[in-house]
Amino acid sequence: MKILTKILSLILVLTLSSSILAGCAVDELSLLNAICRKADITSCESKTELTVSLTSEGLKGSEKETFNQLATLINGTKLVINQKMKSNPEKTISKSQSDFQVDLGGISASASLWADVDLSGDTPRVKEVIKLPAILTMLAASEQAGKDYLVLDMEDLTAADSTPVSTGSTKEILEFSKGITSKLTGFLKGFAGEMDPGFSIVTRKETKIVDYQLYNVYNLKLDDDTFKKLLSYTVTKFAQSETALNFVKDLIKSSITLSDISDQEKLEATSEIDESFEEFKAEIPGYLKSWDTIMGALKDVKILGDKGIDIDFTVNGQGFIVNEHGSLDFVIDTKAITNALMAYSSIEDFDYAEDSSVNQGIIKLGFTFNTDYSNINKDVAIDFPLLTPENSYKFSDLGLFNSGLPTNVGEEFEEDTVPPAPPVVDKVLKTSKTVTGTAEAFSIVTVKKGTTVLGQEMADEKGVFSVSISPVKTPCTLTVTAMDLYGNESKPATVNVN
Repeated sequence: MKILTKILSLILVLTLSSSILAGCAVDELSLLNAICRKADITSCESKTELTVSLTSEGLKGSEKETFNQLATLINGTKLVINQKMKSNPEKTISKSQSDFQVDLGGISASASLWADVDLSGDTPRVKEVIKLPAILTMLAASEQAGKDYLVLDMEDLTAADSTPVSTGSTKEILEFSKGITSKLTGFLKGFAGEMDPGFSIVTRKETKIVDYQLYNVYNLKLDDDTFKKLLSYTVTKFAQSETALNFVKDLIKSSITLSDISDQEKLEATSEIDESFEEFKAEIPGYLKSWDTIMGALKDVKILGDKGIDIDFTVNGQGFIVNEHGSLDFVIDTKAITNALMAYSSIEDFDYAEDSSVNQGIIKLGFTFNTDYSNINKDVAIDFPLLTPENSYKFSDLGLFNSGLPTNVGEEFEEDTVPPAPPVVDKVLKTSKTVTGTAEAFSIVTVKKGTTVLGQEMADEKGVFSVSISPVKTPCTLTVTAMDLYGNESKPATVNVN
């Protein structure tokens, strides 16, 4: 049954990936072809700008206070990414540069990443250079303090690990990836051609000429109603399509070739997949009945906000996308979601008891973005920084490969079994809304009154914690424990509330 669950999950993932672009009209297929042409790009430059908005309605008390703090930080957040890339047609040799700039709550930070990859020879070569944000260079250990660049070099890492790189597996993964990309592109085009949800998803917005170049602008638009209809139709269509199911089955089978198992085990795994798919196909009517019940329960749950999904794609005369811009507007209505879950559960389980304590809050999350693509399949210059011992250090210099951490899949990891020291807790009053103090860094601090958990919070990198609680109002004794990342729990610290 676990295998069937994984298969169903994969089907849903692939379905959702294709549903945005599915449809049989000419405009939908034209846009899909342009998106698929991204695989033909061997060089380009791009600039992406992303902003985020976060608002709420109906939240009360501490939830509203916590949300407002988060919204103050996130609202107006702006991320700018400038990228350059170039590769050979086989995609075995590539270079890239990405520059990041983020403005978050009035704080600005920048970082860059360069990558140089060569998988064409007998020995794979991968080198990445990261220009760290200034705040990280300030907080680094004394040996790395003030150095701007962190270098990750596969040759250095494997030398430190004393483990040879498996060139065979690297090439197998590369070939597998190329094959899957081609198969997926072909499948999506074929599946999209069969789709007919009964309404238009993509329309050609305009045709324009700029600097003697022809451009078509396609608009993809979904509101809450059409999004749900498309989702429901696509999942049903996918599950009932023999071609789609065979594609997923072949995809899973082909991934077995990458597994480090014997030929006999691969044959057994392939046979098990065939059997599982036959079982799954027999259960599809039941799955689709449950799916219809889920979609019925979600009918009155708003998923997309008033702006919905609204994206413009500009395609040039060569069939490449040169601009994408638009907005995505999401809604999280906790009351409506809870009511839908109760409605679904009451249908599936006649003994289900409704929960009357339903939160009233509505959270709205919005994204706006713009991406420009230029110099597609033209000469793109990528300049790596000049590295010196004074301005850079290697990942292997951090000594992680000699610290007991596993460097190979399957290597035994010696778990920490030593519990943290009991937390040091500050004074707590009957009117206190927080319990503060210090504990082991990144440990989970739990505050209890008897056996009742009043609150939990993670200590920061310095061990400082602040756990929100409701005022206890009467004198009592609280216990405070710390649990580390390995699940070791400290002895409780006690604090008398007066």
